Amino acid sequence: MKYTRHILIVLGSLCAFVSQSHSAEAPQTFTIDFTTYALRPIDTSNIYFKSANGSLTLIQFNPKSRSSNYTATLPVESGILHFYRKHTVSDSPSITPIGHVSLTPTDTRALLIFQQGDSADDLKIHSIDDSSRNFPLGSLRVANITEVNVIGKINDSQITIKNGDASKPIQLGSNGSAEISIAAKGGERFHLLYKNRLRITSGSRGILILRPPARKGSLRIGGHLLLESPNEIKE
Repeated sequence: MKYTRHILIVLGSLCAFVSQSHSAEAPQTFTIDFTTYALRPIDTSNIYFKSANGSLTLIQFNPKSRSSNYTATLPVESGILHFYRKHTVSDSPSITPIGHVSLTPTDTRALLIFQQGDSADDLKIHSIDDSSRNFPLGSLRVANITEVNVIGKINDSQITIKNGDASKPIQLGSNGSAEISIAAKGGERFHLLYKNRLRITSGSRGILILRPPARKGSLRIGGHLLLESPNEIKE
């Protein structure tokens, strides 16, 4: 009886060792759904993303709306989604890394905003939670990629948005009207950077993308409204 018990203990330990070895050899991964949008001017041709298995997938950007939905598999350890541009001009096609974005296993759906960097093959990529739970219909969010922290007001709601972040969704009610003002601190006082009135129907949702000034030294930032209707939301 003791001999049998000893054999069972040894077999149990061996199974646990094999299981641990298998886990160590196969890194954990997670999947995420995402859409993309590129702020002009930017070259969106031949842009691919790479999944954890090394496969490259071409992204088809839409000039005035989000792209179709894509799914990527990423390693849990890094959570980095890499993007590349494929050059096919010469006889020897090459792939150039152009940017990356960090994501987490808690992200279920993301909107990736592409912004021009210092060169054609240098892109800044911003990730925004795009799930319907955190971004419902009839709401507005403000994404800040101005390179400065901003404060503002949407109707009666005060917002503070760090550079690279987005505000929480704000429900606009039945009329869908939004009075928006955005300011940033310069020296000892705040400067009004953006002021506008927007309208979003209850059957859609919108994200106002605040972008850097078109001219260096200017305090007037740009605002780009990206709308999405129910038939475009797929989860």
